[in-house]
Amino acid sequence: MADPLVSVVMAVRNGARHLRESLASVLKQDMPDFELIVVDDGSTDESPAILAEHAQADPRVRIHRVEEAEGQARALNVGLELARGRYVARHDDDDVALPWRLRVQTEFMARHPEYAICGGMARLIDRMGQVGELARRPVGERSVARVLADEGRNAVIHSSLMLRADCGMRYRERFLLAQDYDLLLRALSLRLRIINLPHVLLHLRVDPHRQNARKQFRQIAYREAAHRLYRERRDTGIDSYDQDTFAPCDIETLGTSSDSRLLRIAARLRLSEFASGCGTRRQAIAAAARSLWLDRGTLQSAGVVALSLMPLPLLRGMRSARAALAWSRVRPRTSLGVLASLGGGIATWRSTGTMGRELRLYEELCRRGLAVTLYTFDRPAEIAGVHTPVRIVPGTSLRLPGRLCGIWALTLAVRRWREGRGHACLITNQAHAGWPAIVLGHVWSVPVIARCGYVFSEQAATMGWGDRRSRRRAGWEAWTHRHAALSFISTRALVRWCRDHMPGFDERRARCVPNYIDTDVFSPGPTIDEPLDVLAVGRLHAEKRIGLLLEAVSKISGARLTLAGDGPDRAALERKAASLGVPLTLLGRVPNEVLPDLYRRCRVFAITSIREGNPKSLLEAMASGAACVGTSSLGIIDLIANGITGLLCEDSPESLAGAIGRLLGDDDLRARLGRAARSEVQACNRLFEIIAVYEDAIVELAAGESLGDRSRSGGEAA
Repeated sequence: MADPLVSVVMAVRNGARHLRESLASVLKQDMPDFELIVVDDGSTDESPAILAEHAQADPRVRIHRVEEAEGQARALNVGLELARGRYVARHDDDDVALPWRLRVQTEFMARHPEYAICGGMARLIDRMGQVGELARRPVGERSVARVLADEGRNAVIHSSLMLRADCGMRYRERFLLAQDYDLLLRALSLRLRIINLPHVLLHLRVDPHRQNARKQFRQIAYREAAHRLYRERRDTGIDSYDQDTFAPCDIETLGTSSDSRLLRIAARLRLSEFASGCGTRRQAIAAAARSLWLDRGTLQSAGVVALSLMPLPLLRGMRSARAALAWSRVRPRTSLGVLASLGGGIATWRSTGTMGRELRLYEELCRRGLAVTLYTFDRPAEIAGVHTPVRIVPGTSLRLPGRLCGIWALTLAVRRWREGRGHACLITNQAHAGWPAIVLGHVWSVPVIARCGYVFSEQAATMGWGDRRSRRRAGWEAWTHRHAALSFISTRALVRWCRDHMPGFDERRARCVPNYIDTDVFSPGPTIDEPLDVLAVGRLHAEKRIGLLLEAVSKISGARLTLAGDGPDRAALERKAASLGVPLTLLGRVPNEVLPDLYRRCRVFAITSIREGNPKSLLEAMASGAACVGTSSLGIIDLIANGITGLLCEDSPESLAGAIGRLLGDDDLRARLGRAARSEVQACNRLFEIIAVYEDAIVELAAGESLGDRSRSGGEAA
């Protein structure tokens, strides 16, 4: 039996209350290649029976029982010794892992072998079992190291931790508590790299009965000991772990202590315990009074005394208000915003049949623990009935003209200020119509990714559009790229064009990110419908040169042409087809979900545009295994390798007809070109490869630091 990719290690000590839910969350991971190692640390409740039940039902569960309780650190080390996976993930017996947790972390660490330890974000489960606010942890590498080493606090949620098995890290067993903090500090001492991802990976249970004041006080004492040992290693190269007595004070025996700092800590913990309903007012008042007496009546100690005398509902209300108004506290950026093009949104995508394709990337990011908010210009009624994990914020109830859409978008800066401040980044749908994103990013202090499937300025220059509207759009596009943190441009040729022709464009901030294709949906397969001789997909516009294709098909005896799309040239093309005697089928606008079957049915897919960016229709046809013919135009020659993944021809009806006729008459050639075309799309344009590029960029922008070698992520720095 092959070793699993991941070993999930869990230590259990009398955790029957939430154990079933915790085990189920791990076993429901959407990445099946893992084992779950559970070390039972001498449990005396129903935990052994629950574990035996799960081990019998699922072979991935491995149980090891320790008859005498030896502490969590020892139990975890036993689990680490039993682990066979390349990666080891920690999980606690009362937490809930989200389905994507293991997949997100293993894929990130596979792309970035320079990181030894990886953590993530979590939402808190309160004592009523409700999932609430986000646990506050820093994102990135530098901020994690600063919190661990300089601020003396743990920066990684223990249940979110994943480490490489070959780094050989183990817990030090004399740390009865805070053993994870000591492990992370020792990793820093060994110059191992630690990073927190902005993805929400689990729900973290905060049980006040298990996190009482006594335990928290001992936790603080062990944490301070771990930090003291870290400073010793930093200064001398070794620490005094073996000589340390590890005998922290107990909160119950502080009555005779003269350490005012410890008394202040105890007073705050007793007050928190009382507010959570697990302690008594008498304990809180006694601890506050001792602190006040030893501190000689300082304002801080007097405040704790006053709070301990308040009615419990008022005290809880003050705690909630303080949490809600804590603007100055660090809030991790774990979501992203997407701004639709001016005047566009769900209604526009639905009318063109591209809604599923446009939302697909953002839906996958949601399914990987990144909350996505889409700001559109739709009326509220237009988004009714749209089922998607993406949160959609519509526009006004009135249909606004283009210029007023820009003004309305700017009002988001105030209306959505708190929400916007939590975004890791803001993404434009198309850069030439996304200039409000730059303003919103400045107000919210959020970096912007200027994303574009095509470059409007290049299109306007190629087509000779010099009207005022086109010049204005090209100017806004250049301004957006100039002020964006990153520019995602679909081809290297377009990056070079922007470098040479776009004012203020910085090539160092540009990344070549091609359009994505879901190769599981767009794939070869059988079809029961009648084959189509020649298929073209796109807008019926002069730029697509459908007239050239009609002339070419007219020279092929018996060939039929099918067009999927609509546009201003529809009537003219119908007249031309009739005059040339070409059997023409016009399907109109076709939903993206219907296109895979059309591509499978067609014998030849043709694209004859004057220019293209990174044409999705051609990519979809190639992914579906269709034999493709294209003219030697910008964007098309970037995808079709002549004679390998398709055929290229000159801009003449005779050349195009020759290429189409050659494919129609050679079944073996069509099959060979189709297989090679699909392989090329799978290598460069597969959806999950592009998602990895977006994820790495989001992590970098959320952390404000580079991940290092970008080539590992599947994307390329331009």
